[in-house]
Amino acid sequence: MDTECIQDVSSLEPQVRLGKSSLVESSKDKSRTNVLDDGFHEFWNHYPKKVGKDAAHKAWTKKKPKIDEVIKALSWQVESMGWTKSNGDFIPNPATYLNDGRWKDEPVKEGAPF
Repeated sequence: MDTECIQDVSSLEPQVRLGKSSLVESSKDKSRTNVLDDGFHEFWNHYPKKVGKDAAHKAWTKKKPKIDEVIKALSWQVESMGWTKSNGDFIPNPATYLNDGRWKDEPVKEGAPF
């Protein structure tokens, strides 16, 4: 047997010793990052009612809204009479907001009867 082919692998990372490519690990990390970067956390930070986070994340994943559209809508919605009256009792739960596509709502015009 030729001993020149034997290499000491004790100092190598476990993936290398087992013949696993580090690219596999990188793709796992990348998909995990994509899940975190889908905009949900930014939505959650901006949304005034912090209830039902898991349900909200599920709705976010299902609806896949554009974060910039959601933030733009929230900027006027948090100031709207419907959300400010009664100490915010009429702010929809985050999952309801997402499932109903409420970021697509239009602002109520001044002087409108409702």
